[in-house]
Amino acid sequence: MQKPTVNDIARHLEISPSTVSRVLNGSPLVKQETRDRIEAAAVELGYRKRTIRRHGRRSILVLALFLPRSADVYHRLFYDPAELLAGLDEGFGEVRTQISVSVNQPEPDLFSSKKSGNIDGCVFGFTTPSENVRQLLRERAIPSVLLNRESRTMNYVSADHLSGMRRLLRRAESFRPGVQPCYVSFTPAEPVATQREQAFLEACCAEDIGCGTADIFRIDSVHELDSAFVARIRDRYNTVFCFNDFVAVYLYQVMLLAGVLVPRQIGIAGYDDSPVRQLTPQKIDSVTLSPYHLGAVAGDWLHRVVIERSTESLQLRISGEVVPGTTLGPIF
Repeated sequence: MQKPTVNDIARHLEISPSTVSRVLNGSPLVKQETRDRIEAAAVELGYRKRTIRRHGRRSILVLALFLPRSADVYHRLFYDPAELLAGLDEGFGEVRTQISVSVNQPEPDLFSSKKSGNIDGCVFGFTTPSENVRQLLRERAIPSVLLNRESRTMNYVSADHLSGMRRLLRRAESFRPGVQPCYVSFTPAEPVATQREQAFLEACCAEDIGCGTADIFRIDSVHELDSAFVARIRDRYNTVFCFNDFVAVYLYQVMLLAGVLVPRQIGIAGYDDSPVRQLTPQKIDSVTLSPYHLGAVAGDWLHRVVIERSTESLQLRISGEVVPGTTLGPIF
């Protein structure tokens, strides 16, 4: 039977893992009532504090987190980096970590200083390293993991786009049995854009909905979603699936200006459950892609590989859940 962890106690009490960790490590910064509850739960669940092994001569692990640089200001609305950092911290549990955040340059020099030469693990969030960097990581035996990217030769945690698309299609069909969907892709977000296009087509096939490549509209900028675009699709389709929530929110505003009733005339769906969903009076129907969850899974795997010397690989697709809104239905 697996030993209970700090996260198990946190879930049991419905409080944050960081609060549990503080109490179990003797911090005086938690009020007595909460301390008593945590200590009682630890006894009830059979928690035993683990002795953290030092990695080499150090008790603090050094991680390098690489994030993408984008000239497109709108990309900053896609996800919250703070959520990703919080997830990584949760994944490592009681292990103290120092996370160095850098922009993923074409040829980042991971070992330009003595400090960076002690890197214990690398995380590439929403970006991928060059082949030269991959070779460097292999030579130095530094474990690394991709987030929301996939590779046959690297470890990764990504989204199961197919299951997400199928769930969105089923939700659309529940409001509009004769659903006639199209898909708006966003080319600057490769390679995820192509993956989601393929997932949309496969989901339509699996749900027995007739769609093909002619029903996919690729845009290089959201400014291509104008009144002419709306006129082009409004008589052919009754539902539009968008690459992500940002594209969906922009299209929603254009639809309203064009006099289209959402969702009565045309339904709209997004993806990722990103903060931009809060910008519209009607919430966009979406699918979760939590940076926090991605980070927590990656952190937990790195913890096992670095601290416990596990040799397991990680190639995992996380199935997102539908986040209900009001842009697919009900249709009055």
